[in-house]
Amino acid sequence: MTRGIHDSFTRFRRVWSVVLGCLVALVPLVAHAQSSSLPVCSREGLFYIYPSPFYEQDQTLYLKEDATRSPGGSALWHSSDGGHSWRILLDITNLSGLNMGPTYPVPIPSDPDPQLYLATLFGVPFGNTDPMLLFSNNGGVTWEARIPCVFDCNNWLYPTNESGVLYGVEHYDPWGHFSSGIWRTTDGARSEWTKVWDGTEAIRLAVSPSYVQDDTLFAGLRAKSPQLGSAVVASTDGGETWEGRGGSYLCENDVAFVQLSSTFAQDHTAFVRQANSLFKSLDAGNTWLPVFPPNPPYCQGGTGTLEAGDFLLSPNFGQDETLYLVATNEVGTYLLASSDGGATWTQQLQQSIHFTLLSVLPIETGAMSVLDRQTRDSNAPDAAQLRMSGQDQEWKTFVPRVDRSAPAPVARPFTLFMRTNGSNMSGFSYYRSDDGGVTWACMELPPPISP
Repeated sequence: MTRGIHDSFTRFRRVWSVVLGCLVALVPLVAHAQSSSLPVCSREGLFYIYPSPFYEQDQTLYLKEDATRSPGGSALWHSSDGGHSWRILLDITNLSGLNMGPTYPVPIPSDPDPQLYLATLFGVPFGNTDPMLLFSNNGGVTWEARIPCVFDCNNWLYPTNESGVLYGVEHYDPWGHFSSGIWRTTDGARSEWTKVWDGTEAIRLAVSPSYVQDDTLFAGLRAKSPQLGSAVVASTDGGETWEGRGGSYLCENDVAFVQLSSTFAQDHTAFVRQANSLFKSLDAGNTWLPVFPPNPPYCQGGTGTLEAGDFLLSPNFGQDETLYLVATNEVGTYLLASSDGGATWTQQLQQSIHFTLLSVLPIETGAMSVLDRQTRDSNAPDAAQLRMSGQDQEWKTFVPRVDRSAPAPVARPFTLFMRTNGSNMSGFSYYRSDDGGVTWACMELPPPISP
């Protein structure tokens, strides 16, 4: 099969190389709170995790290993049990000149396996490279070539729940040679892409979970659009027209990162992070109010208070109102959680080193956590354990007694994946929590690929 893929790459490169050119009350945080040491992980590298849009039902994850930062080579792995075991889908370690990019699961139910798009790059080091785009309708068992998005926007694709409709954001050019536009395909990249935004550089998109009904998407821009007066813009006709969604409080001229509620069509809830602040809208972005940090000033870094970093909404935010936020100050990095849409926050983790939150996923009812797996044979009295009590879905965690000057963090039924800098500069360490960020263990990664 690998040889067949290589042949199709070669044919595809010949054909397409000529085409390519291109307000809310906040509970104050306690200054001194829980801090715990993360375990040292034996497996390090550079990995990218892509959850299935239906993870709560199928427990499916895809994992890409990067050859440049991992000893195992470039490969795509699949797990159907939430990351406890892995099987390899695609190994391109020995395909000279081929580099694997991001994988995009499509949020359309399919039988029996999900649809996937896979970005790849073919070329020689320091020479010409051709982007390619592959598509699979059987969960990665077989692949076929599709037309790539222009200007390297294969690396920032956004599938929708309307069959064949995807958006791509151009790779930002720091030298200003071209604008980072937004492109759209309506036939699954079988034919040409259409440019639907050519204004101030777009950074990220947020597609409505009900796109097939409302044709709505938001774009976070690098700075305020002079024409539309906001760093947050939205379209309700699939990108044909755009309007500013700045409203009050948003920062004047800072890059914007937008996320939408899982029931956006009903609750019209959106969040945007700018500078050191997180804002929330309950009217589809027409007005905004700050939800972090707890007190002003907003939009100003270096004020000595906690500053908002990356944030992730629960996939079921419309039902559970849960979101996680990584915040920083001069002391360290903190993982904060809110189960009331940002009105109040609980500190889950504090570390002196920086970490990145990769995924927030609903945990399968009755699933055994990675901590339970690692400690089930241990009789140590301080071993962390996770238990579910009854039908009320109340989660309780039992952790070792430690000195704290703040209330214990709250256990929640979410699986989190996190990345930190590894023990050396060649890789990163990956961690997993199955109680919403209270206790952590090294993520169970697949073994290195033998040459």
